[in-house]
Amino acid sequence: MLLLIFCSLLFAPLNSTVSPCDSKISLVQASLENNKGLIEISVNTSGKFICRLHTEKGIGLEKVSEKTGSGNSVIKFKDLGTESLYMVQVEFLDAPSPRCSKLQLSQIIIE
Repeated sequence: MLLLIFCSLLFAPLNSTVSPCDSKISLVQASLENNKGLIEISVNTSGKFICRLHTEKGIGLEKVSEKTGSGNSVIKFKDLGTESLYMVQVEFLDAPSPRCSKLQLSQIIIE
């Protein structure tokens, strides 16, 4: 009996209970522009999102800027300090499940 249960779980379709996360983010660039920092993030999604930029400090995160958008976009954060470590968090408002609702990129350095 246990063998039958094990085999049915082993051969069950993996996607039957897990919904895919279609949204993605990537770092386009983190560079200097006119002696100030510039961070560009590519957001690939079909829904609405909020993109937040934070500095990473020893005591936690400090929000620098927040931008909203929808669909595939490139988000630019300009006039940034060059001595900070940055983290970008994107919240997808139309995500199919809670585990797909946020993505982040951390330890971004402007070079």
